[in-house]
Amino acid sequence: MRRPPSVTEAVLDDYMFHPNTAPFLARLLIQRFNIASNPAPAYVLAVANAFWSGSYSIEGTNFGSGKYGDLSSTIAAILLCPDVVSATVNGKQFVSVKAFLVYSFYY
Repeated sequence: MRRPPSVTEAVLDDYMFHPNTAPFLARLLIQRFNIASNPAPAYVLAVANAFWSGSYSIEGTNFGSGKYGDLSSTIAAILLCPDVVSATVNGKQFVSVKAFLVYSFYY
């Protein structure tokens, strides 16, 4: 027996809007981008906030659409968060080459 699409959508919405989804995804994405194998709770919270709010700003540059779950703001928070920045290139601080490339594409 097949379930109606509305039931499936309801289950997916329940998972998507669960309070633990943003921190869980934040931790996994941080680990997958090889930023930190055991990220600090403040860093995970900053990335989760970007996922929840759908926007992330740093140095006057805004990322994201402002909608819940926007991955562009989440990825920007992962790569550009000042809590993990450790390298300086031309006066700008970056956590890795990946962050530098993301910065380069937006400027």
